[in-house]
Amino acid sequence: MSPELDSPAAPATAPAPKRSPGPLALFWGMLRRPRATLAYLREQGGISWLWPAALVVVLMVISTAVTAPIAARVGAEQQARLLEERGLDPNAPELQQIQGFAANPLFNIVLPSIIGIVAFALAALLRAGVLHFASLALGGQSKFGAMFGAGLWATALPDAARLIVVTLGTVLSGTVRRGGLAVLVPGGEDVLSLDPALGALQAFLGGIDVFWLWETVLTVIAVAVTAQFSWRKGLIVALGYWLLTVLFAVGTTWLSLTATRQFSGLGG
Repeated sequence: MSPELDSPAAPATAPAPKRSPGPLALFWGMLRRPRATLAYLREQGGISWLWPAALVVVLMVISTAVTAPIAARVGAEQQARLLEERGLDPNAPELQQIQGFAANPLFNIVLPSIIGIVAFALAALLRAGVLHFASLALGGQSKFGAMFGAGLWATALPDAARLIVVTLGTVLSGTVRRGGLAVLVPGGEDVLSLDPALGALQAFLGGIDVFWLWETVLTVIAVAVTAQFSWRKGLIVALGYWLLTVLFAVGTTWLSLTATRQFSGLGG
């Protein structure tokens, strides 16, 4: 044999580098072992957050495209019914023109998809900021980038499952289906009420379902693992963030419906 190979000083063969798990393995890990998966993502996640972001964005666009015609029809029927109740002509040329705009794919598919993607990105940044700084306030040791990715991974699968269920329910029923406990409000399982109070109540109850519970549990784990502190502190941070989002959703829904009723002459 070669003296060089026989020499004790000869370098040993370097072990093959361990392959990083692919997106399917990471999604499976979030289902089977979320704590270990999030611990790995905290240290070596990198830009893997693009996978959960892409999953939710693609499903959002598909859901919007599939349900837009149904939502436009249901919305037009509801508006016509309200106008008739107030003695107004739903076939007035001005109203027909507005309904024509609402049925245009540019306005009910393209623009809502763009707005949805932008809102999704802003919500992800806001969530990361709130979770990160709240964790720091409670003694956590997280980095903003790690918390940003953890938040996306914690919410992606519940959001994806909710989108699929609501979209299928809308297509099969032929009307806009609202998820969660919105069914407790009269008519709450269908299109959003134009009454500001009922609409705000629907917005609140509609976000409470099994997917919300799943998302909250994963968020608690994500915060605790990423910030490296106790589950109790993770629960406080996660519930605090949820409360902020609920107040924002309810407030914006009430304001938008109030403005819509005033603009349509349905207020009072």
